[in-house]
This record gives sequence, C-alpha cells and structure tokens, in this order.
Amino acid sequence: MSSRRLTLLQKKAEKAIKEAVRKVVEEHRRKGEPLVIWQKGKVKLVPPTQQLLRKVK
Repeated sequence: MSSRRLTLLQKKAEKAIKEAVRKVVEEHRRKGEPLVIWQKGKVKLVPPTQQLLRKVK
C-alpha cells in the first residue's frame, strides 16, 4: 500500500470518527443525558446543556 493511499485511508477514518462523535454528542443532548468522558485522568460527567463540540477541519 502506498503512502498516498494510506494517507487517504487515514483521512477517511478520521472523518468517520469525527462524525460518530458528533452523532453521539447530539443524541445525548437530545435525550437529556449526561455524556461520560475521560479528562485529565478522571471520569467526568458532562451535562447535556454544556457545549462540547467545536468546529474542526
């Protein structure tokens, strides 16, 4: 597999992961459930009203 092909595959994988995260955050917000994340070595509950997503390229 060429390095160019791998780069394209990596870009597709990154796009898919970002989309999956966006959907999970939206679903938790819609249901009014907190989102559980790992931050600074600890489990953290994020209220559904707190904005988590930021615009990424």
